[in-house]
Amino acid sequence: MESKLEKIKSIRKSEIEKLAASPLKRKVKKIVYLLKYGMPLGKFIKYAFSYLFIIPIAKIKTNLKSKPIKKKYFENGTNDTCYIAVNIGNAGIGDAIVAIRFLRDFTSFVTKGTNGHLVFDVFYRSPDSIKFITAALPNVRSVLNLPDYTLMRKFYDIDLKLNTFFIKEEINDNELSRKKISEKFPSILKITENIKTNRSSLEKYIKTRPFSEGILSDAVTAMGLSRAVYLNNTAGIATPDDTLKLKIDIYSAETITSKFNLQGVKFITVHDGWDENTKTKTGSSTKSYPPQKWQELVSLLKHEFPDYTVVQLGGLGNGSDITGIDLNLRGKTTLKEAASLLAVSSLHIDTDSGLVHIAVSLGTPCAVLYGPTNADYCSYSRFPNYITVTQSLCGNCWWSTDDWMENCPRGLNASECMNSIEPIDIIKSINEIQILNK
Repeated sequence: MESKLEKIKSIRKSEIEKLAASPLKRKVKKIVYLLKYGMPLGKFIKYAFSYLFIIPIAKIKTNLKSKPIKKKYFENGTNDTCYIAVNIGNAGIGDAIVAIRFLRDFTSFVTKGTNGHLVFDVFYRSPDSIKFITAALPNVRSVLNLPDYTLMRKFYDIDLKLNTFFIKEEINDNELSRKKISEKFPSILKITENIKTNRSSLEKYIKTRPFSEGILSDAVTAMGLSRAVYLNNTAGIATPDDTLKLKIDIYSAETITSKFNLQGVKFITVHDGWDENTKTKTGSSTKSYPPQKWQELVSLLKHEFPDYTVVQLGGLGNGSDITGIDLNLRGKTTLKEAASLLAVSSLHIDTDSGLVHIAVSLGTPCAVLYGPTNADYCSYSRFPNYITVTQSLCGNCWWSTDDWMENCPRGLNASECMNSIEPIDIIKSINEIQILNK
């Protein structure tokens, strides 16, 4: 018999099918969602004004100043240089890291055996926040504001829009770009062909994101894939064994531990929070671990591993202070500083969040709690020191309703799936892989 959650997901799939058939309905739904859940009204008005008035005017100016722009960004290029505009959009930090890993592997694959060079300009919602991450790729020339993408994309050889899925991949329709790519970078032609072919079965769900995110994750896991390897697989690019690690530009261990008085201290980091662009009326989320459970977990950590200090990371935009921790750094670090602390942390404990992606990229062991999100899709099972902690009740309900982040789709009180994860079971999982010294 079909469970209540299965019925809810079935209804959602029917809704998405109808949404996919109507571009107007998709636009209206996204606007309504942003106003209700995704963005404060003031910020929405600012963005709307920008797109309605500022960007069109800037576009006209860009057309008038096309020569200076070309001179600034493309004059030093040669026929051996392929310029690619990469739009990561409004993706969270985790999705941005997934995209950046793909760009790294894409570069290795395309330039192997050639004397050609790839140059990426990345367009993102908050450029400064990811510059220390894109530093892992020497051929990322600039990280630019998202509105600039609309103005500049026509000047590039390739226009690539992606996050955890490929949204658009277009070769500039001019003779020079097409000749350059066919002669110097023929593998790009095969990659774009692979993407179009392998994406076709998911096309209608990709264009209805984020509302179809849960459906997409189920489809990807049904293929035997996960978020970490989907892009490479779709493009037909091999996924190297060490694909998860990135050479992120962080502060030295001495510098970061000295700043926060953690010199010579063994510590465990914890985090309670989610994407700052998603707002909830309650100030909590179905992805959150209940406060009393966090308190119990911290108490058990101190009892089981008394030589370790427990440090809380995160921003003040969401989440809450965890009772019992030794050092609370919520709102006291930049993202780069948080990443630098993660690099020297003995273990990071978190729910499904962007800090997890950073920790994995740095090789830091993680214990990650999954409830409403699809653990098979979101987790890093290839990472040897990655503990996937799953719920004992239902779960994997994300995006089965528009308000899934705030209210259980089944109508249960609070987040029963996350509440079903017992702190003692997390401790047992940590002990099993023996990553902490007692």
